Amino acid sequence: MQANPEDQTAADLAVVLFETTTLLSGYQLADTKAYGERIEQMLRLSMNVDVNEQVEEKPEEENEEPVEDDAEEEEDTTDKDEL
Repeated sequence: MQANPEDQTAADLAVVLFETTTLLSGYQLADTKAYGERIEQMLRLSMNVDVNEQVEEKPEEENEEPVEDDAEEEEDTTDKDEL
């Protein structure tokens, strides 16, 4: 950090290390949202993903087969066991 005080990545890394140590010591963070955002930014940078790239939403799939009721299955099993 001393080599280039303008390096935001190094500053964010220092803050993330401090906040992580704070959490590991059993203390709580005042701003957990900012902590999560810094972690996400560090992960994106480490994986060469653009910091401003949006997450693609996966479309919801409709279930073609109806979900069977567990109560009906238990009744069917009981009937077979009695025979």
